[in-house]
Amino acid sequence: EIDQLVVIVDDLDRCLPKTAIATLEAIRLFLFVERTAFVIGADELMIEYAVREHFPDLPPSSGPVSYARNYLEKLIQVPFRAPALGLAETRVYVTLLLAENALGAKDERFLRLLAAARDDMRRPWKSRGLDRRTVEAAMAGRMPSEVDQALVISAHVTKILSEGTRGNPRQIKRFLNSMMLRHAIAEERGFGVEVQRPVLAKIMLAERFYPDFYEQIARLAANAPEGKPEAIARFEESVRVPREDDDEDEKPAP
Repeated sequence: EIDQLVVIVDDLDRCLPKTAIATLEAIRLFLFVERTAFVIGADELMIEYAVREHFPDLPPSSGPVSYARNYLEKLIQVPFRAPALGLAETRVYVTLLLAENALGAKDERFLRLLAAARDDMRRPWKSRGLDRRTVEAAMAGRMPSEVDQALVISAHVTKILSEGTRGNPRQIKRFLNSMMLRHAIAEERGFGVEVQRPVLAKIMLAERFYPDFYEQIARLAANAPEGKPEAIARFEESVRVPREDDDEDEKPAP
């Protein structure tokens, strides 16, 4: 008396080629069973690689499509590709991850923020990410410093992080996890108070996406008294000076 049986197989691409193909072959036996469906989450390129590894004697292609691609197309009847995160989605995602880390997943304030984010993402083409007014409303007028810092960090890192990771949520989360770990290490070593997370995030962005620039900063800091090189001070001063066409209320951030 089952209305429908849905079997979900996630992360199939993480299996060894032999295991991945054995799983797909087992699924093939039940494809035509009534009221049964299989949902497979996997990287197509990895599964194609597994097919080639499992059937090494196959010719490279049959017409315009390879045998590995044919194998998948005959097995997967309705393909769906998860789109990459855009700028707005990345900013929302970063803010939510940092807010969850600060408040906890079951905190009422975080749940309200999560509900606001879901509502905002109903029309992502109109979204600018979670703005301060929305976050303050979710916090019921009492903005914790950690959440306020999450807003600052998301504003600073979203563009470069979105472009550098090509909107990959896993890589975005890994970046934030690394940032939190480094800050925790600094706290254990006794200088966590002196490390500002927005600044740490910017330095890590440089380390990840602009390694040559990061190496220059690291060398200057290593050779300067107290780790504060004069060249960096001059650089900061140059970006703090407003241009003539800048409005007084919109001076460039350091």
